[in-house]
Amino acid sequence: MTSENLPPQKKPDMVQVTNELGVLEPMDTEVANFNSNMRITDAVCPALPPNQLPQDMEVSKPFAVSETTLSDSLGSGKTGSSEAFAEECVSRSSGVLEHFFKNIEDPRKVEFRNENRLLSDASMIRCLPWKILLVFPRPESRNAMGMFLQCNVESASTRLACYTQACLELVSQNKRVNNKKLRIRHTFTHMKNGWGYPTFIDYNDLFNPENGYVLNDTICARITLEVVIPLGVELNSNSVTGFVGLKNQGATCYLNSVLQTLFYTNCLRLAIFQMPTEGDDCMTSVPLALQRTFYEL
Repeated sequence: MTSENLPPQKKPDMVQVTNELGVLEPMDTEVANFNSNMRITDAVCPALPPNQLPQDMEVSKPFAVSETTLSDSLGSGKTGSSEAFAEECVSRSSGVLEHFFKNIEDPRKVEFRNENRLLSDASMIRCLPWKILLVFPRPESRNAMGMFLQCNVESASTRLACYTQACLELVSQNKRVNNKKLRIRHTFTHMKNGWGYPTFIDYNDLFNPENGYVLNDTICARITLEVVIPLGVELNSNSVTGFVGLKNQGATCYLNSVLQTLFYTNCLRLAIFQMPTEGDDCMTSVPLALQRTFYEL
């Protein structure tokens, strides 16, 4: 048998796949391997039940991806798997925020006019930026440090709504006492984008050297959170869309929803507009009243 009669050989680095027409087509091996490794983040990160936060929600090695870290990963020219990993980190449903706040001063020993606020870098969870906020009020107004979780504060969007369960934690850096932990459950919206405790820990406990909460003028704050996309979120349609519908007519206010339902029934609305009403009395004609109402809507 000559070389001309030999059957064509497949390239060793090519994989055959079947297209929609049933014809075998070559596909690059690297692309095939990359597609086989793709996975959905939500499928491997199941959401917690919305009734309680599990007591064993502890992470031995905190993994917080800040915006700077993600930007470096996406712009470093690495392989596609690195970009997919970075995208997964952004859309993950849970994570740990951890930040070291430096140059901490005792509010009882320094004078300042307003409360002192310290904000951490942002970490992306559910494609939203989350931050840790520490508040040090003046001792005469409140003798305790506040700790809060913030979500998407800089955004002007009014459609933010996500149910979150979190554990706010103040780390003891000398390990002599247990970490200070308090838990929250809150639905973050554009009106309520921060939640926590204004009196998270008393100044006496915070600045006690035996506790180790402040070591070398540094505080380590950590928040473990699980973000769940909620259902049935309250929406103020007037503020979002600018439309108010029909005016309230007192005892007959139920007609407002009925008339608007009829208006959005396309076939009925078209039939109402096609009804002849030239000789109808404007005070008694129902079709004419419907035409006028639909026109104003």
